[in-house]
Amino acid sequence: MKDFNFNFLEKEVGTQYNDMCGLAAIDGHDSLSFNLKKLCEDKGFDLGDYNIVGVSLYDGETIGEHDVSVSVLLTKKGERPNSEGKQKVYKKDFRMPYKELGAYIKRLNIAVVQPGLENAIPNPEFEDLEDLDD
Repeated sequence: MKDFNFNFLEKEVGTQYNDMCGLAAIDGHDSLSFNLKKLCEDKGFDLGDYNIVGVSLYDGETIGEHDVSVSVLLTKKGERPNSEGKQKVYKKDFRMPYKELGAYIKRLNIAVVQPGLENAIPNPEFEDLEDLDD
């Protein structure tokens, strides 16, 4: 993931206070873009003019009590960057029960750290605590 352009999503990802920030990775059952296409179809949205570029999941203070907010990130087929080099990315929003996510997402991994600590520990080496007990 070190070659991923994290600036792509920097302005779109955040919570009210951003107490911790980090990374996420998701796998689909076949391919994630295939599963996101199916999600859009299941929610009645025709992707005919759009290409899927990503997905965003969001929940608020009552995590798990209500449906999760899902935004599928899209580009319009044939649309090019404007004269300033900016490419429009569109969002198609859905709400859905958490239990339905498993039909579209096979694995999910989220890791966050307190802002500032990512620079205070320049070369982390992760080790399971169970391994330390030996």
